Amino acid sequence: MQWVKCPFLRMFDKKLKIFYTVFIPLLSAISLIDAMRDHLIGQPAGWNLEEILVFFIHAVGIISIFFLWFSFSRLLDRAEKMVREANRQRDEFHDKHQNLIHDMRVAVHDQFLTWKFSPAEIRIAEMLIRGYSTRQIAAILNRSEKTVRNQALSIYEKSGMTGRSDLSAYFLSDILGEEK
Repeated sequence: MQWVKCPFLRMFDKKLKIFYTVFIPLLSAISLIDAMRDHLIGQPAGWNLEEILVFFIHAVGIISIFFLWFSFSRLLDRAEKMVREANRQRDEFHDKHQNLIHDMRVAVHDQFLTWKFSPAEIRIAEMLIRGYSTRQIAAILNRSEKTVRNQALSIYEKSGMTGRSDLSAYFLSDILGEEK
């Protein structure tokens, strides 16, 4: 399984940054210029105070947005670093234990054959062990949920398991060892 990368978030972050670094300062500058122009032509002081207040609200908005971008960018950088590290560890684990993983896959498949699973049941059993819901399996295999549930029941009956947890535990308990 490949961890999800965040190109959309990066694109969204950059586009928003460009938009707001141009739009809000421009709006603030226009507001300030308008207030100064109104002052020069003798507009009432109350009118200028409103426009200056709008300018300061824009300024606070700019500062807030830059703070949020900075925080968001740092969180995104940290998340991407964690994803890269998780992917590196996964790849290292797979490289180190490639033969064992292959042997375990063969052993699981052999057990499925011992239980006399059909090819369709083998595929569904693998997906159940991976943690997919019956709804997800149905969508992936382009089958009805009822069909997948019926095949899952057949899998549990043929294997003597009571459900997904038992099926997964059947294979994982030996790998993880007995609980003490």
